[in-house]
Amino acid sequence: MKLKIIKLNFRDSGLGSNILAVLYNSMQISEYNKDNNVYFDLKNFSYTNTSNVWDKFFYQPFDSKIKKINFLERNKNYEYLIQDLYEYKYAPLDYINKKRSEIYNNRTIVKNLRFNFNKFIKLKKNIIKKINFLIKKKLMKNKTLGVNIRGNDMFEAHAKGQRHLMNYHNYIKPLIMGKIVKEGFNKIYLATIDDNIREPFKKDFKKNLIINKTILNKKKMASDGDALSRSFFENESFKNKLLLESLIDMVCLSKTYYSYYMASNVSLVSMLMRKDFNYHFIDNHIDYSK
Repeated sequence: MKLKIIKLNFRDSGLGSNILAVLYNSMQISEYNKDNNVYFDLKNFSYTNTSNVWDKFFYQPFDSKIKKINFLERNKNYEYLIQDLYEYKYAPLDYINKKRSEIYNNRTIVKNLRFNFNKFIKLKKNIIKKINFLIKKKLMKNKTLGVNIRGNDMFEAHAKGQRHLMNYHNYIKPLIMGKIVKEGFNKIYLATIDDNIREPFKKDFKKNLIINKTILNKKKMASDGDALSRSFFENESFKNKLLLESLIDMVCLSKTYYSYYMASNVSLVSMLMRKDFNYHFIDNHIDYSK
């Protein structure tokens, strides 16, 4: 029996990117691989030092085949093929695409991706329990506006020279205040690891603000770049908590009444978790191909 192992070997990539890559791979495998003897082994150095983080937080997309895989591991008499997680280049939600706004608002495309997301991306029951507790405590009784602001690393890697187009005081704050006044939101759920965003939000929306507690201190937050790279030398517990924080943000954003998203994999995963189309990408005017 042949076994395909799709691996991520100690690379530093965000959780949202990993989830979407597993989704896209699973869709391709489901269509072209009749046996579906596939195992995802993700050793993402941002979230683990040793283990397969996918197995800690998610069920395998082809979970019914795991018994076969375990049997093969015991017997060692099998053929296997190792493939990199990012070898498959299909990425319909790629935010570098200049037509991304059309894609994100195309209900046919989004509904198809949501169908496959629900089929292949399944959180472990204990993780769902933890997240549902937070949702019930923080979101259920409020009309909440979700806001995901990607850290400053986007201007270093994908949108050079456009930082002023996402200025907090001139653009983000007026946009949110206008939405609150117009539609009567009484809470804001903010998902960001950029301290330059968190602090003014705390100042301007203190009584209405919900922020997921983070294990990152200010020195490790993305004030000028990528926060994940600053956590490489942390222990396993720290890294796993960092992953859980990202997951919580994705799910909580998807449960808000309406969300302001950005071209971030956190936003894209959250969009696929939603059951509605109550969202808007506030950075449609940014060109990430630069």
